[in-house]
Amino acid sequence: MPIALNVADVDIPSSSEIHGLLRESPDIEALLFRDGEHLVRENDDTTDIFIVLQGSYVVEQSREGPEAGRRAEILAVVMNTMDAPSFVGEMAYLGEGVRTASVRNSGATYALRLKPGHLETIIERFPGLTRILCRQFTARLRETTQMVKETRRRMSMSAKLLSKKAGELVFQGGARADILYQLVHGTLVREENHKILTAEKLTAGFIDPAPFFLGTTYPSTVRAKTAACLVAISEDSRLAVIRNFPELMLRLYGERAD
Repeated sequence: MPIALNVADVDIPSSSEIHGLLRESPDIEALLFRDGEHLVRENDDTTDIFIVLQGSYVVEQSREGPEAGRRAEILAVVMNTMDAPSFVGEMAYLGEGVRTASVRNSGATYALRLKPGHLETIIERFPGLTRILCRQFTARLRETTQMVKETRRRMSMSAKLLSKKAGELVFQGGARADILYQLVHGTLVREENHKILTAEKLTAGFIDPAPFFLGTTYPSTVRAKTAACLVAISEDSRLAVIRNFPELMLRLYGERAD
């Protein structure tokens, strides 16, 4: 838990607008956060906003790891001095809901705890602090825009529709499985054992998906037995396939477990 401070004990430069802010809003708390303590935690719905006067903090966000579970990814490390404070949790002013990242202190950090209403006072009366706030809002909106673009990219699949005539090759056994094929209609056949493949017999119509996700090779040669229509999905869309067809991954994990 942070320790309450007497603002008079904090060496704030005499020219800083912080002095005027504290006179205007005496209910603002001054706090000392120790090493490893959090100002905010990801997924919390708190509305506290902090002005970090001095100290360092790490911005972290949980991400899906290559294996089961999630890990904390460091997004930024920020250092502050009394001459260059920064805001933490300022998006609460816009009613952004739960926190999207955690902020953890590195070493001792001096901070002021505000409520969203205090930002109104800052915007109305303190242009220096307002410039800092606007720069952070701009940076956060830029990050959000980039995140939306990245999410769209991950969720969209790079795919094209293919038509195969009877006897045409779909993929060659032993070749690198860099394309995932989904049978829409028609009939295919495996050359090695003459096994017939139809969309109804395949999970969501996908043909040999495991090598595609594992980055290995096609296990056998597949050709069109009759005229067939397929969707070809490139390897840069692996994550999009996983997100759009979770039943496929459950099936694959089940087969590997067996």
